[in-house]
Amino acid sequence: MIDRQVAEQARRLVADIVVTSESGLPVAVVEVKNRPGLTAEIAASIRRNLIIHHLASPLAPYFLIISQDTGWLWAEHPKSAPEALPTVGFPTAPIISGYAPWLQPSERLSGGSLEFVVANWLSDLALGRAPELGDVIAPLSGTGFLEALGGAGVTINERV
Repeated sequence: MIDRQVAEQARRLVADIVVTSESGLPVAVVEVKNRPGLTAEIAASIRRNLIIHHLASPLAPYFLIISQDTGWLWAEHPKSAPEALPTVGFPTAPIISGYAPWLQPSERLSGGSLEFVVANWLSDLALGRAPELGDVIAPLSGTGFLEALGGAGVTINERV
C-alpha cells in the first residue's frame, strides 16, 4: 500500500513524459535532458537530485533520462537508491534519425522537439508499431520495460 502522503506528493509532480498503463497507473517517468556527453554518472546525479528534491515520482517502476545521444533506464526505480547507476544504457541516435530524418548529425534538437520525438517513439513501442531499432531495443530487453509498455498511454508534460 502506498503511503497517502507519498501518493499526494506524487500527484503534484510534473514530468517531461509519463507512460501510464491501461489502468491509469504510472509505468515510467521520462526526463529529457538534451546535453551532449550524458554519461551514466551524470544521469545518476540528475536522477538523485530529482529524488532528493521530491521531483521524481516514487510510483513508477521505471525511470528514464534521455538525451539525443544516449538513454538511461532504471528498472525498479522506487526500490533503487537515489545515487544508483542506471540499470541499462542505450543509444538514442537511431531513434532520432528514424523520427527526425531531416536532422543533420551535427545538429541538436531543442528540448521540446526531443520530448516530442521520444514521446512518439514510446507511443509506437506501446502500440507495437515502432521501427526495428535493434541497437536500442537489445539493451532494454530483459528489464521488463518493453513488456510494461504494452498498451500504455504516453503524455508530455504530465502531472504524475
